[in-house]
Amino acid sequence: MVRSDACADVAQSIGNIYKGLAQSGSWGCFDEFNRISVEVLSVVAVQVKCIQDAVRQKKTFFHFLTEDISLSPSVGIFITMNPGYAGRTELPENLKALFR
Repeated sequence: MVRSDACADVAQSIGNIYKGLAQSGSWGCFDEFNRISVEVLSVVAVQVKCIQDAVRQKKTFFHFLTEDISLSPSVGIFITMNPGYAGRTELPENLKALFR
Protein backbone atom coordinates (compact mmCIF):
# COMPACT_ATOMS: atom_id res chain seq x y z
CA MET A 1 0.00 0.00 0.00
CA VAL A 2 2.89 2.38 0.61
CA ARG A 3 3.93 2.07 -3.03
CA SER A 4 0.44 3.00 -4.23
CA ASP A 5 0.37 6.05 -1.98
CA ALA A 6 3.81 7.12 -3.22
CA CYS A 7 2.69 6.71 -6.84
CA ALA A 8 -0.45 8.73 -6.15
CA ASP A 9 1.64 11.49 -4.57
CA VAL A 10 4.00 11.63 -7.55
CA ALA A 11 1.10 11.67 -10.03
CA GLN A 12 -0.60 14.45 -8.04
CA SER A 13 2.63 16.48 -7.95
CA ILE A 14 3.14 16.15 -11.69
CA GLY A 15 -0.51 17.05 -12.21
CA ASN A 16 -0.05 20.21 -10.14
CA ILE A 17 2.90 21.19 -12.33
CA TYR A 18 0.81 20.57 -15.46
CA LYS A 19 -1.98 22.65 -13.94
CA GLY A 20 0.38 25.60 -13.51
CA LEU A 21 1.73 25.21 -17.03
CA ALA A 22 -1.78 25.09 -18.50
CA GLN A 23 -2.92 28.19 -16.64
CA SER A 24 0.19 30.25 -17.34
CA GLY A 25 0.81 29.07 -20.90
CA SER A 26 4.38 28.15 -20.00
CA TRP A 27 6.40 25.32 -21.45
CA GLY A 28 7.78 22.53 -19.30
CA CYS A 29 10.46 20.00 -20.20
CA PHE A 30 10.63 16.89 -18.05
CA ASP A 31 14.06 15.24 -18.15
CA GLU A 32 14.49 11.45 -18.12
CA PHE A 33 10.75 10.96 -18.20
CA ASN A 34 11.12 7.21 -18.63
CA ARG A 35 12.47 6.89 -15.09
CA ILE A 36 8.94 7.39 -13.77
CA SER A 37 7.15 4.18 -12.72
CA VAL A 38 4.60 2.63 -15.07
CA GLU A 39 1.81 3.22 -12.53
CA VAL A 40 2.49 6.96 -12.52
CA LEU A 41 2.96 7.11 -16.29
CA SER A 42 -0.56 5.75 -16.72
CA VAL A 43 -2.03 8.66 -14.74
CA VAL A 44 0.28 11.17 -16.43
CA ALA A 45 -0.94 10.02 -19.86
CA VAL A 46 -4.52 10.88 -18.90
CA GLN A 47 -3.44 14.29 -17.59
CA VAL A 48 -1.47 15.19 -20.72
CA LYS A 49 -4.29 14.03 -23.00
CA CYS A 50 -6.76 16.17 -21.06
CA ILE A 51 -4.64 19.28 -21.62
CA GLN A 52 -3.98 18.48 -25.28
CA ASP A 53 -7.68 17.89 -25.94
CA ALA A 54 -8.59 21.23 -24.33
CA VAL A 55 -6.00 23.05 -26.47
CA ARG A 56 -7.23 21.33 -29.67
CA GLN A 57 -10.81 22.30 -28.80
CA LYS A 58 -9.68 25.91 -28.20
CA LYS A 59 -11.19 25.98 -24.74
CA THR A 60 -10.50 28.86 -22.37
CA PHE A 61 -11.49 26.78 -19.31
CA PHE A 62 -11.47 23.01 -18.81
CA HIS A 63 -11.86 20.42 -16.06
CA PHE A 64 -8.54 19.23 -14.64
CA LEU A 65 -7.71 17.52 -11.32
CA THR A 66 -11.21 17.90 -9.89
CA GLU A 67 -11.63 21.58 -10.75
CA ASP A 68 -12.26 23.93 -13.64
CA ILE A 69 -9.15 25.92 -14.55
CA SER A 70 -8.24 28.48 -17.18
CA LEU A 71 -6.21 27.43 -20.19
CA SER A 72 -3.58 29.42 -22.03
CA PRO A 73 -3.16 27.86 -25.50
CA SER A 74 0.59 28.45 -25.56
CA VAL A 75 1.15 25.66 -23.00
CA GLY A 76 3.73 23.08 -24.01
CA ILE A 77 4.79 19.83 -22.35
CA PHE A 78 7.98 18.17 -23.54
CA ILE A 79 10.00 15.19 -22.35
CA THR A 80 13.50 13.78 -22.70
CA MET A 81 14.40 10.11 -22.37
CA ASN A 82 17.45 7.88 -22.29
CA PRO A 83 16.10 4.49 -23.35
CA GLY A 84 18.13 1.38 -22.78
CA TYR A 85 19.78 2.44 -19.54
CA ALA A 86 19.23 0.55 -16.28
CA GLY A 87 16.23 1.78 -14.29
CA ARG A 88 14.43 3.14 -17.35
CA THR A 89 10.89 2.15 -18.26
CA GLU A 90 9.56 1.70 -21.76
CA LEU A 91 6.84 4.29 -22.27
CA PRO A 92 3.36 2.91 -22.96
CA GLU A 93 2.27 3.39 -26.59
CA ASN A 94 -0.57 5.76 -25.64
CA LEU A 95 1.92 8.06 -23.90
CA LYS A 96 4.40 7.89 -26.78
CA ALA A 97 1.66 9.01 -29.14
CA LEU A 98 0.97 12.09 -27.00
CA PHE A 99 4.55 13.30 -27.33
CA ARG A 100 5.04 12.75 -31.07
